[in-house]
Amino acid sequence: MATKTTLMPTAYTLTIKDLIDGEYKTPANEPAFLETAWGLSVFKCNLIATVIDNYVSDDEKYASITLDDGTGVIRSKAFQNTRVIADIKAGTIIQFIGWIRNYNDELYLVPEIVKPVTNYDKLSLMKIEAYTFKKKFLKEKIDEKTDHKEINEQPNEQIIKETITTPKPTEPTNTKSADSKPAYENTNAEEPKKEPTEKEIRQKVVTAIESLDKGEGVDYADILKNVNLELQLVEKAIDELLSEGSCYEPRAGKLKVL
Repeated sequence: MATKTTLMPTAYTLTIKDLIDGEYKTPANEPAFLETAWGLSVFKCNLIATVIDNYVSDDEKYASITLDDGTGVIRSKAFQNTRVIADIKAGTIIQFIGWIRNYNDELYLVPEIVKPVTNYDKLSLMKIEAYTFKKKFLKEKIDEKTDHKEINEQPNEQIIKETITTPKPTEPTNTKSADSKPAYENTNAEEPKKEPTEKEIRQKVVTAIESLDKGEGVDYADILKNVNLELQLVEKAIDELLSEGSCYEPRAGKLKVL
């Protein structure tokens, strides 16, 4: 008898805002899931956030923690097996992987893996990862729709054959105007796009921070979105700005200009 293989859902790297802005759906005869505002179906999520509150019942059969990642706040609840979050103290930054649930119109998370984060750079990198994943997902959706539209708009092959005519050969001429240009010369050719220098990229990052900073610093993901450059280029520029002392991190995941 063949063994049925069950695939585990992917724990997508998202922000709490992605969850809050989504819609929880409960289709008939299928597992419930969350659909993000940008069209991704999610069963499990992968977050990095700060624990801002925790609670454990007297009988230790129920525990909850409240998570804040800078984009929103959400609770995680554990029933019976509460040890996974019971010892997590307020103020701890954690990586959280868990299931998305909804009860009485409250969206919450059921913990699966919870571990403290000691490398604070990971907080910033996961925020960037969440942003770049969303950007890539949306681009793929747009490309898919474009490809589908192009296929549907392909003219009928028979019509193409009927409308194609063979051009008549023209007699060569030796007359040449003084103003005529060689056939291969493209007078409207555009100059190749100039890639920004490292100095220009650093300046773009500094300008983005200065324009977005409301007093508490700017998230890495917001900087990346504002400058609209390759992730590797922005990361390198940020590292250089931090090294030379032009910028600093007032807290994990935030940048300010000195």
